[in-house]
Amino acid sequence: MLTDIQSLQAASGSPLKLAMLRVGSYFTFAEDNGAAIGARSTGSPWRTDPSAAHPSAYSEALSCRRSYNILMTDGYDNGDVAINVGNVDGNDGPAQALEPDMQARHPKLVDRYVARPPFSDGFSNTLADYASYFYVRDLATTVPNKVAPLTGDLADPHSWQHLGQFTVGLGVSGQLPANTAAERQDTLARLRSGSLSWPNPGSGGDTILAEKIDDLFHAAVNTGGEFFRASNSHELTSALKQAIGRASASARVDAGIAGSGAVAQSGLLKFVPSYQSSVWSGDLTAYAMASDGMGGWVFRSGDQYTWKASEVRPAWEARTMLTWDLAARLQCGLTPACLPH
Repeated sequence: MLTDIQSLQAASGSPLKLAMLRVGSYFTFAEDNGAAIGARSTGSPWRTDPSAAHPSAYSEALSCRRSYNILMTDGYDNGDVAINVGNVDGNDGPAQALEPDMQARHPKLVDRYVARPPFSDGFSNTLADYASYFYVRDLATTVPNKVAPLTGDLADPHSWQHLGQFTVGLGVSGQLPANTAAERQDTLARLRSGSLSWPNPGSGGDTILAEKIDDLFHAAVNTGGEFFRASNSHELTSALKQAIGRASASARVDAGIAGSGAVAQSGLLKFVPSYQSSVWSGDLTAYAMASDGMGGWVFRSGDQYTWKASEVRPAWEARTMLTWDLAARLQCGLTPACLPH
């Protein structure tokens, strides 16, 4: 791989849409004719052995595999492509098949992309549209749709085979505040509420530059990924670590399960903690006990939860954060006046 990278010839321009098309075509299952635009993948990243030469009979297609692309650029997209995809994020996606066992474990599973803020806009053939094309469609229609949905900060409710995008802007900024995690969170909240809209990034060859970085941000938002801005080598290293960590993260229970009582009865809650060590993100989910219809009791599971901490927590500025005042031997708010000098 390093030899191939070193042999690449530099060329002027930043044809990000073309790069997105080539990556998306690679992730399209070669056996699924008509599943994508452009050139077909000669191998299949959905198999245990993705090489084209390996016989499919000896290489299993993995229905639960999650796939991501990391797109980095130090410039603004300036190359349109001959293939038009239209306003993908502004329209509902095609309906996808839901596996019965996945529906049983995840009752809130959705069968299609629904165009709504903060994803949709009114513009066609943007970088976000090309990214969305390989996100709203099933890239491996002959493979069962068993990609586990994600909730909370890494929300991705889709179970069909699709491609997520992590995008990195090197020394470039957009019109929308997105340079830090706090700015991105605030911008997404405003987009979600409708008080802010995605700007028009224009066509590949025009001079709308800042809006093209917003489009890079938009591509990540639309596909369950994240956008990072890096202005030096340290920030680039941090961005790549975070992107790879999030792409490889899988939620798991890293602590014990607790209950709200010792006697089986209606209303009893089971508390299940989970933690994604690679991104330092955790959650707490409460499941209620219900009748099993045969005289016994059973806790609900999957998406049948009573509440989830990530969905009911207050905004950052509204959270109560406490520390300990050693001199007064009392708790106090996490403010400069309370912190030790």
